[in-house]
Amino acid sequence: MNLKKIKNIDLKKERVFVAGPCVIENYDMMKATAEFLLEMRNKKSVSIIFKISYDKANRSSIDSFRGPGLKKGIEIIRKIKDNFVYSLYY
Repeated sequence: MNLKKIKNIDLKKERVFVAGPCVIENYDMMKATAEFLLEMRNKKSVSIIFKISYDKANRSSIDSFRGPGLKKGIEIIRKIKDNFVYSLYY
């Protein structure tokens, strides 16, 4: 695969970081993470791709927290997308 652009990000010309938690715990954590990444984007003039997972299989224990599940996870992702995602691109 030879990716050159994602949305308005030129991967050959820009510094791009993929960042985010391993799994969604709750909306407040996602909001705080997005706010921090937006602050870093503004300070460092970089583009950030915000990576989120609503269901994460934990390889160390079958009983570990996997995330909020599909319905709640998509709800949180939509809220973050509507409020932050497009402002994270430089």
